[in-house]
Amino acid sequence: MNSALEAFYLAGSLTQPGRAAGTGNRAGAVGHKVVDVAGLYHNPPERAVVQCVDEKSQIQALDRSQPVLPMMPGMPEWRTHDYLWHGITSLFAAFNIADGTVISQLPRRHRAIEFRKFLAAIDKAVPAELDVHLVCDDWWS
Repeated sequence: MNSALEAFYLAGSLTQPGRAAGTGNRAGAVGHKVVDVAGLYHNPPERAVVQCVDEKSQIQALDRSQPVLPMMPGMPEWRTHDYLWHGITSLFAAFNIADGTVISQLPRRHRAIEFRKFLAAIDKAVPAELDVHLVCDDWWS
């Protein structure tokens, strides 16, 4: 993976909140960041793709222990209250605000290396002549 996304990642621009060196009072910078992000959404740059990237960890893979019984006249649909647990998974998703397409992955583990692989998948999905702008929300919060 030799791309602008990898350079961005390796340069340390994607770090866990509160871990960056020299982080002081960030309250004054929040307003400028909000304006920048809102500007990306409302007026995206030409020849660029804006992706809203988010992750969800610890998703439980559940299944009902019994099949759902269908509705009958005068009787509602009936479901059991117990589940079979099939483990947990994570979800990475990138939403293209211009056309509504979603790039997603369900990695087996939730680590930085899986997120880097997801960035590589975004890089492959976007045409080479377009710049990629990522808006990342709450990574590892």
